[in-house]
Amino acid sequence: MGAGADGAGARQLVKEKEERGDDESEEDDDMAQAYDSDIERELEADAAALREQEPEDEHMKLAAQDRARADAAGWTTLVLPPSEFQPSDNGEFKPDEALSLDFVHGYRGWDCHGNLVFTITQEFVYFAASVAVIMDPQTRRQKHYLGPPNRPAGEIQSLALHPGGSIVATAERGLSPAILIWDISTLATLRELKEGHTGGVTAMAFSKDGKRLVSAGMDAAHTVMVWEWKNEKKNTPLCSVSLKTAKIFCLGYNPADDVIVAGGSAMIEFMRVGLSRTGQRTLEHLPGVFAVSNRATHDVSPTMLSVAFTQTEFSLSSTLKNAIEGLCLTGSDIGNIYLWKREEQMDMIVSAHKSSVYALASFVNGFCSGGKDGKVKLWNNDLEALGSFDICAAAQQSLSIRALDQKGGKIIIGTTSSDILLLDQDSGEVEALVRGHKLGAVHAVAAHPTKPLYASVGDDGVLKLWDIGQCPNSRPAPLRPGEREEG
Repeated sequence: MGAGADGAGARQLVKEKEERGDDESEEDDDMAQAYDSDIERELEADAAALREQEPEDEHMKLAAQDRARADAAGWTTLVLPPSEFQPSDNGEFKPDEALSLDFVHGYRGWDCHGNLVFTITQEFVYFAASVAVIMDPQTRRQKHYLGPPNRPAGEIQSLALHPGGSIVATAERGLSPAILIWDISTLATLRELKEGHTGGVTAMAFSKDGKRLVSAGMDAAHTVMVWEWKNEKKNTPLCSVSLKTAKIFCLGYNPADDVIVAGGSAMIEFMRVGLSRTGQRTLEHLPGVFAVSNRATHDVSPTMLSVAFTQTEFSLSSTLKNAIEGLCLTGSDIGNIYLWKREEQMDMIVSAHKSSVYALASFVNGFCSGGKDGKVKLWNNDLEALGSFDICAAAQQSLSIRALDQKGGKIIIGTTSSDILLLDQDSGEVEALVRGHKLGAVHAVAAHPTKPLYASVGDDGVLKLWDIGQCPNSRPAPLRPGEREEG
């Protein structure tokens, strides 16, 4: 099921953009050339291809109408009853036997990033379509969070991991998106936050103590909201601020000082929750300045796509630790990584990747980065290169890195091929954990009549044959180790 529902979301995004008309300024259209890589162009191409598909007969017209209804309602909320269906004797419209979800093939790696994290139990969490997946990399077993009972599942757009490592927030896209906060072990929904964003939620982050959650909206005003999510008496945000024309692609909550970092189209902003003169909670914000170092001069501010914060050994003295821990790192659309020592001042810059740096993940005394060039690189906290892994060579295909996280010498990687890979830092071996279709929707699935096989075909123009018997119990053979470049 993987990338299956994601193409519908892509078409809906294009549809929403067309309906807005001139609401988005020409300046916003110009910025589209430099934000989040090729997503905008991919969406436009997808929409153009759909417009060219004119129905040739009545059957095609009906199919097109059904597809339009699905695009409008969302694949996950539209259920068409079968023809000649009759309810049971007791009047219930339930089948005699119930099906349960066992395994999800694929990962939403096309139009999202930063959506793959390790948990405290060494599992990892990600999403595909409307399903949040918790997977054990050793056994390949999956658990699935489908939202509160009796509520239609929405298409997931972003996620955030609680600092305790056992709670996750997932957020939807759509006209009335909800933020769902749930427990990894029990799959119980802890809170449902609905009185806030419109259009969708593109990024989220928890505060260090886990009591607050910050979210960024996909609305025209590009609103940032802070929630006290544990306060069940309050269903509205604690405070919010509009960043106006600046599209937001990444959010971070600095564990050192609770400063919120928002990165987006040609901007970075640092914010902190404060009090107004009237005693109301507000978000005080200050834009970051890029051209402060003699190592960096820019005519146009780059677009920020990823954010992380440095970590240190706990054995350091508190004074030294506070001076080093919590420094802000951001990755840009031009391949640079920036280090910010003060809230508004950039201190260092390094050319890290050939193009967009979609993913950053910190670990003790260092961090790793992933880019559109298909490479994962290791760095110390002074932005000195420690090593590089060519994931394209290991996977034997062209791809870009959309998300990653590191724990215990292992790096989990989400890619635009809708695959999830596991990289061993010591050996350089890359192992495929989850496979999917590269782009857009999965349009058809067919099961073999006698064997544990099924076939799928999607927007990427590829027909794939899947061996259900290989999943989730047995381990596929590891990919060929990727090239590792020292220094």
